[in-house]
Amino acid sequence: MNLMKKDLKLWSLGKRKWMFLLGVLIMFVISTSWHVKKEESKDSYISIGVVDHDNSEYSKLMISYFEDSDIFTEYATVITGNEEEITNMFYEGKLTVFLVIPENFAENLINIQNVPMKAFINSEDKTRAIILKNMLNAYERYISAVEINCVSLYDLMKETGMSSELCRKVNVDISMDLVFTALGKTDFFEFCEMENVKQVPIETYYCFEILFLFLSYLAMLAGMDLLKERRQGVLVRLISCGTRITTIVLQKMLFYVSMIAVLLALLSGIALSQGGKISVGLIAFLLFYFAIASLFFMLISSFITKIPTFLLISNIMILFGAVLGGGLIPILYLPPSMKEIAMSMVNYWFLNFSTSLYSGEQKFTLTFLLFLCFTILCFTIACSVMIKRKEGMQREDV
Repeated sequence: MNLMKKDLKLWSLGKRKWMFLLGVLIMFVISTSWHVKKEESKDSYISIGVVDHDNSEYSKLMISYFEDSDIFTEYATVITGNEEEITNMFYEGKLTVFLVIPENFAENLINIQNVPMKAFINSEDKTRAIILKNMLNAYERYISAVEINCVSLYDLMKETGMSSELCRKVNVDISMDLVFTALGKTDFFEFCEMENVKQVPIETYYCFEILFLFLSYLAMLAGMDLLKERRQGVLVRLISCGTRITTIVLQKMLFYVSMIAVLLALLSGIALSQGGKISVGLIAFLLFYFAIASLFFMLISSFITKIPTFLLISNIMILFGAVLGGGLIPILYLPPSMKEIAMSMVNYWFLNFSTSLYSGEQKFTLTFLLFLCFTILCFTIACSVMIKRKEGMQREDV
């Protein structure tokens, strides 16, 4: 308790108290994104508006393909109308996206003239907007790649002396094949239907990333405090007075965990006042993660004698772990090669477990609790052993 009083006095009198106040602000911002989840209704499906300025046989054929496709209509609905009606529905929030087919679109497509369609995407749902944008970009790249080969084939046929009528017929056939191949792109994939999949809004995902960075940097301060006390000879004097190294390490960890517990209590109170729900398992996971992170940085500090070196190594570990572990690009959108790298980062597993506990996909089980307790025990023993080995070494003041 005396050690706890000493650390509390240092925090209240030093500049580090502003870190605590910053944590209160961060927790308040995060709590605003943890809203009550509503059941998904049919209105949340994708609705697509189409404005057809071409009105040709081919453009109507394209629209009817989407309206009659069983796979497409299961997830989206198509609404046609004039530009004024569709635009009003879009800005009223009734449409997820609307497309404008320009005049002479089919004829230009056959003549391989680049007159693109206009697409307007509602960005209210960031995740859905990103998926739709990537899907449209994928269609654009696909058609552009085939278009280049069509142009090459057309030029080659003219160079070989083929008649204009035959060149045009082949061009029309290839263009139509291109259209129907693009429309029938779903035939290239094998669908696997999944039920009761929980979703986490992308804003909440990044709030968890901010929470990870805050907890990691505060845990880094625990290691820096222990390194300072070791350099200043505080640990040597405590040990000479009969205090065990394990007691010092556990006290330092419990002190910082207590601070985080206060912040999480404030977070829970704010979320409950807004009508939200707090997962006890999620709160327990955050506390255990911070305890392990604090012991990890204290273990790192036992190998180092200079504070600048410790700060450099710690910052590199946190920032590189955040970038490679899905902190910038959500895990769902990472390519397979990057996901393999991300799985080796702590940031990845923190986001994976925290979002799963938040969405209800996983529960905080007894086996998981025992694993976390065993990890804390191993880090405590390793940290105590390393500090004891460094005891009595001569150091220079920074």
